[in-house]
Amino acid sequence: MAEKSSSKTESSSGDGVRVVNGLTLTTNAELANPTNAKAGQAGSIYITQDATGGRTLIFGTNWQFAGGTAPVLSTAPGAVDILNYKARSPTVIVGQLLKGVQA
Repeated sequence: MAEKSSSKTESSSGDGVRVVNGLTLTTNAELANPTNAKAGQAGSIYITQDATGGRTLIFGTNWQFAGGTAPVLSTAPGAVDILNYKARSPTVIVGQLLKGVQA
């Protein structure tokens, strides 16, 4: 996300896990709705704050989280969070954020 304010998650054409690595926030951003999602697909997105930190991430309308509230990222410079997700359908993506993962 270094030079984008929006990022899309594209699911692979087959079933199974797709892992997206190396998403570094250098500005506040939006994680758009995945394209080509299929029920059962799952993956992890590693989200890293840049050296400044304090970056925020909002989620497209297809993302759902426990309690109905989107999570807030860790804000320390260099902080790493992992967003695990699974598609219940092409338009329902259930996510869970693991905060403050040590490298």
